[in-house]
Amino acid sequence: MRTAVSFGIKCIGFLLLWGLLAMTAIPLSDTAAFLTGSGAYAQLCRNGAALGAAGIVAFLISKTFLPGQGLRGQMGARPSDGLWMGAGFGVFWAAGTLLAFRLSGGLHFIRQEMEIEDLGVWIAALACGVLTQGILAHGLFYAAMEGQFSGNAALVGSAVLFAALHFPQWKYGPAAFLSLLAMGFALSLLRRYSGGILAPAAAHFAWDFAAGILFGGFPFDPYPSVIRISLNGPAWLSGGQAGMMGSLLTIAVTLGATALLVLYVSRKKRKKA
Repeated sequence: MRTAVSFGIKCIGFLLLWGLLAMTAIPLSDTAAFLTGSGAYAQLCRNGAALGAAGIVAFLISKTFLPGQGLRGQMGARPSDGLWMGAGFGVFWAAGTLLAFRLSGGLHFIRQEMEIEDLGVWIAALACGVLTQGILAHGLFYAAMEGQFSGNAALVGSAVLFAALHFPQWKYGPAAFLSLLAMGFALSLLRRYSGGILAPAAAHFAWDFAAGILFGGFPFDPYPSVIRISLNGPAWLSGGQAGMMGSLLTIAVTLGATALLVLYVSRKKRKKA
């Protein structure tokens, strides 16, 4: 109990200090716009607050319901290996998707933005959002499903939860939902193979950074893009209003990359045996 109270006090102190530091990063006259606006610091504020809240809730749940599944347990036995596995898969996945769009004729470059204001803040906001979703979908929920039911139930359940966390994109049609479900399944497999949340978080970050911040493949995304592109062709290829998220090509590449991941891990296990 004493440990939980101590940790809670530290979390509250961290959030207060984080809020004060964030407020000093902008002019005081822009405080209201910072809290409710659409700029980089506003996005960081929202995502950072969500990450802090998810961390506190995860801690309380682990202490109450899942002993041994604290933050350290969520990192896996070898965190660095998981991080590299996720980053490698994420880069391969994102590069494969962009290459497929380019080869199909659905992607056209318009121009490169000369300067993105507060690019580092946007990247930090993205990292906070990715970690929050990782804690919720591939952290304690995965562990609880695996402990109460089975590994397959955890795999499917966390994939569905990942899609549910992106419910605003459901309005763009069935293709967007299926794309999110395929992405969630790929990330859940990374969670299984690595034993922690760092692998799916790294892959998720690499994908969102490349397809979103780097190339602007999501028209609905609040993040800016370094390179301005145009997605052309029929809706099944361009994704329509959902961009890459609503494209059948994205689903196909995601499933293909997932299949290659399964084959790679299976071959690696056979070699060790």
